[in-house]
Amino acid sequence: MLIRLAIDNDEDAVIELMRADVEETKFPHTGYVESRARETFQGYLARADPVIFVAEEGRKVVGMLAASLVGYRLAYGHKAICEVIYVDPAYRGSRAATRLLRHAEAWARRVGAKELVGGVENNYQPDRTARFFELHGFKRMGYAMTRVLL
Repeated sequence: MLIRLAIDNDEDAVIELMRADVEETKFPHTGYVESRARETFQGYLARADPVIFVAEEGRKVVGMLAASLVGYRLAYGHKAICEVIYVDPAYRGSRAATRLLRHAEAWARRVGAKELVGGVENNYQPDRTARFFELHGFKRMGYAMTRVLL
């Protein structure tokens, strides 16, 4: 399995993974808007914001990770935030998510991030996701709280 930066030819595959992620994790208050997903991908191509890594197996994109850099508000420096990790269900157990996360960590170190933040911001298998991150050296810090305003 190859982990690499997404290229323009990956757009349709990445968009499909984004759609599947939203469908599976059930974002009831945000939904999925394909044109917005394409804007996000085009933003990556134009500005590397977010950065998008893909997992490729046999020339097929089977997973993706999107991460962004965020500057600290009260200190110098920045952190990397793992916004999305999604692997096609047919390829779960292939270590694609682990390899994507390790690749993102190496990228975060190269760009001088002081920390890599990951977690789950929806209610889809939060304990399983937390265990995944803990297995990769992440520590639980506080809670993520949401109040839907729509």
